[in-house]
Amino acid sequence: MTEERIIHAIGGVLQTFYHSPTHPPVVEHRRCSLPGGVIWQRLRYRWQNDGQPVGLCLNWLVFPAEALDVFVTRFHERGLRRLSEDAGLQRAIAHAFWQTTWAGSAIRGQRGTTWPVAFVPIHRPWIEKASPLFTERWPVGQNRWIFGRHCRLLWQCRQLVFRRGLSWRENRFDSRSDAEAECLAWLNRRGFVDRFIGGNAGMRDACEIRALVPVHGSHLLTRLAAGEGRYFTDGPFSPSAVVAATNSGFFLNFPEEYAHPWTAMNDPVGLFVENGRMAQLPLVSRGTLLIDKTGQTAVARVSMRDVAIRLPWESHWRFFGEADGFVLDKPAEKPGQIAVYTPAFLAEEPPEKRYTPETDGVDLVVLFGEVAEVRYGGMSAIPASGLVLSLAQPLMPDPEPERFLQPMHAPIQFRLQHEHFGLEAIRTAVAAGPVLLRRGNEPIPSDYFSHRFEDFRPTHIEDGRPTAAGIPPTRFPHDVTDTRAPRTLIGTLPGGELVLMVVDGRHPEHSLGATLQEAAALLQACGCESGLNLDGGGSSVLYIHDAAEKEIAPLAPEVRPGIVNLPSDVGHQERLIPIPLFIMHHGGA
Repeated sequence: MTEERIIHAIGGVLQTFYHSPTHPPVVEHRRCSLPGGVIWQRLRYRWQNDGQPVGLCLNWLVFPAEALDVFVTRFHERGLRRLSEDAGLQRAIAHAFWQTTWAGSAIRGQRGTTWPVAFVPIHRPWIEKASPLFTERWPVGQNRWIFGRHCRLLWQCRQLVFRRGLSWRENRFDSRSDAEAECLAWLNRRGFVDRFIGGNAGMRDACEIRALVPVHGSHLLTRLAAGEGRYFTDGPFSPSAVVAATNSGFFLNFPEEYAHPWTAMNDPVGLFVENGRMAQLPLVSRGTLLIDKTGQTAVARVSMRDVAIRLPWESHWRFFGEADGFVLDKPAEKPGQIAVYTPAFLAEEPPEKRYTPETDGVDLVVLFGEVAEVRYGGMSAIPASGLVLSLAQPLMPDPEPERFLQPMHAPIQFRLQHEHFGLEAIRTAVAAGPVLLRRGNEPIPSDYFSHRFEDFRPTHIEDGRPTAAGIPPTRFPHDVTDTRAPRTLIGTLPGGELVLMVVDGRHPEHSLGATLQEAAALLQACGCESGLNLDGGGSSVLYIHDAAEKEIAPLAPEVRPGIVNLPSDVGHQERLIPIPLFIMHHGGA
């Protein structure tokens, strides 16, 4: 489509959905060529609705599919060292925790109330690099074991907090018990305390730690793109190769979403693949952008139905629905099947009722490919960023715990079945949802959520307690035509290129935002044949690496240099992002 036709089509969207004038006034239209054949445009409209000035601001990029990279922020040893030196990043983590705590828990309405909190950065493995099964086990009750040093030490730290035995004094964590020396050394090496927010600001006196919050690797997108990324990746990273960056999929945000003992704040909850390596499984059915090693793309709903599983003591792969495979979110129907319970299981029930059924065998609680916990007899809580494999006794190599729980030579293996989507091996994948346009230009129907094509379920909270757990993102507006919000969208063009669009919102005079129906129409106006909604709201941000050189000024003085949209949070500040998307160019200018 020509530029003139795109602008004309967007004007039609404004007339149809926003009730703008026939020719809504364009207050800005900018177009800029970026390295690697990337084209950036910004289009801003302003008009009167019922006597009030309103607007719409769109930023979008068109670029080759092979330029899109997922960047998984990692709190490995190098990342931990950098975090320990960076009070600004520590403050951003504490700020994100308190903002969601005040908005979503029992202290809603008591904004500003704080208490001493310790944060523990967690390093999640690649799915393919998970540790061999049953290394370093530790019993924590009758018929229950936890595995791995980090899980054990995290459990011990949680027990210290529960017993009110963890304190902060003289700039380090301390305890009255000498028995916790290893736990304290681990916490002092990787953890930090909130000394930034509300009553915790400038904390100097000794205090009792009231909460322990594990945190998945996360950072400010602009700082990662500008060079900090080299500290938080286990691969090469060249900031000069970054053309642009934006946010991607959903993650655990509100405290009740990561209340399970093995989950962490900012854990991603959908399929992510970075350079052919899985960073997270497709735990529930979600719209996903897939790019294979040849550059072919697809937007599809992906779930655990599209994953094959192999247990370490078995030689065959298990496939969904087969007699010697697995079933999802229900007990096995045939003797050779295992049951896989995902965050969608009993999502309408309160968290305290969301347990796997009783079994004569064993449950394996799996997060990021690693077994964190084993429970004989079933009745396992399901982590929002993981799943539970439930095995009947005949499928175990030995029913006796002392023999079954011996260290094994390999982990549980998971393989994404790329052939389900007509693609070669997947190089890049990002899940979010819902799907806005299906190939053939079919837009999202207004009753999409009622059909449960994707696993979106809201939480319900009464008197500060969740009465339905939901599936993260639990506060996502479950409507297609009503809620206007900032949006980050990605779509595919018939020629194979991608369109990345950020729609500003929550500041009506600047930009009204978009419903999901309007978002689909905007992608259609740009010529997309398929499209996907990514995480939005305050997460929506678009960064251009050389914006200053291109004389692209921020839309407000307080916006960080390089950000070309207007983030919707207070002060137009960007949010922490665990897994941003980078548009890269490794060739010449």
